[in-house]
Formats: sequence, structure tokens, C-alpha cells
Amino acid sequence: MKRTTFIFLATLLTVASFAQTVTTFTDGTPDDAIAIDANGDIYASNFIGDAVFKFDSNGTATAFVSGLNTPNGIGFDSNGNLYVSDFSATEILRYDSNGVLDNTIAIPGNPSGMIKAWDNDDMIYTRFTANTINRITPGGDITEVSSDAALNGPVGLAYDDDNNLYVANYISREVFKVLPNGDLEYIATVGTVGNLGFIAYGHGMLWGTGINDHKIYLIDPADID
Repeated sequence: MKRTTFIFLATLLTVASFAQTVTTFTDGTPDDAIAIDANGDIYASNFIGDAVFKFDSNGTATAFVSGLNTPNGIGFDSNGNLYVSDFSATEILRYDSNGVLDNTIAIPGNPSGMIKAWDNDDMIYTRFTANTINRITPGGDITEVSSDAALNGPVGLAYDDDNNLYVANYISREVFKVLPNGDLEYIATVGTVGNLGFIAYGHGMLWGTGINDHKIYLIDPADID
């Protein structure tokens, strides 16, 4: 069986041992996707609000962009442009490094997860209700990466060190590797209740957020049956 591990106390102790500053922030309550720009500043979207917040190296938070509907996945291209999936507005918006809106693309099917393609400045995004993974160019051209039948409310996206793409289903809590032809290879089912949010890759492992059970899961993508 594919191995998944529930990480709680060990993760907290590891983070605590390396952390220098902890910033708490409640103005607008950023609660969704996180992205980091080239300067190391952290950005967090507020799905239940209308903004994407920026946290600088001192922990100072400001609203980088606002007036959104339900900002979900976010990601930067190599030029420092921020792409935002506005879930309920069914749009992807692009902002320059100053937070000025310079493109809006209609995306039916509720755009959700967002990540920069490993090989160029295209952005890879999921469509939550349409159950697809797509690619959008800087010029706004869209192509389909996968419409595999196993997609079930896809949200989380992550690349590993070998540029393999992974996707996580919010509804079924399943994690898959996306093959070059768009087929999905099953990796794991995370947890037993609730939903699976965003995923990330680090130190050879995938990390997933359990939404309803308030857990962080460690998934070994190399442990294949």
C-alpha cells in the first residue's frame, strides 16, 4: 500500500526548532493558498474574503490586491507577475509586481489550484467543477493537460525535483501523478474523512493539508504498489 503518514507533533517541533519569528494576522484572515516571490516575500489568498495579502521579511502584512470574489490558487511567473484563480468569479487574473491588474481570462469550471509550469512561464491550473487540469500561456491561450476520469474536485498541484506534476482531489482526498499523456497514476488516499486541500513538495515528499480533520499529511510519492 502507498504510505501516508500523519504528521503533527514532530512537524510542529521541527518548525519550532528552525523558526525565528512567528507572525499572527487576523485582518481579513488569509486562509488559503500560499506563494513566495523572488524576494522571499510570502503571499496568501483569502478565499472567504476578497484579497491576496503580502507578508514581507519583517512579518508586516498588507493587502497586495483586493476586490476579488473568492481568491483561491495563486502563483508567480518568472517576471514577478502574480496569477490568481478567482474561484466563484470563474476568472484567472494576472497582476504585475506592483499589484496592477493587466489581464483577466474567463475560466468556466471554477479555477482553483495554480502553479507555474516547470519549463516556461505558462501557468498550470485546475478547474474544480469541470474536473480538468489546464495550461495557460502568458498570452492567454489555454490547452488541456488532463481530463482523466479520476479527477474529482482537483485543487492541489505540486512538482517534484524531477519535474513530475502531482494533483490532489479535494473531494475524494486522492493524490495522483500526472503522466505526460494526461493519464493519472494513483499515489495515495489521504485521511479518512473530510477534504484534501493544497499540496506541496519538499525533501523528497509530498505534503497535504487535511481540511476538516485539521491535519498535515506526509505522502511518499516513490512508495508505489
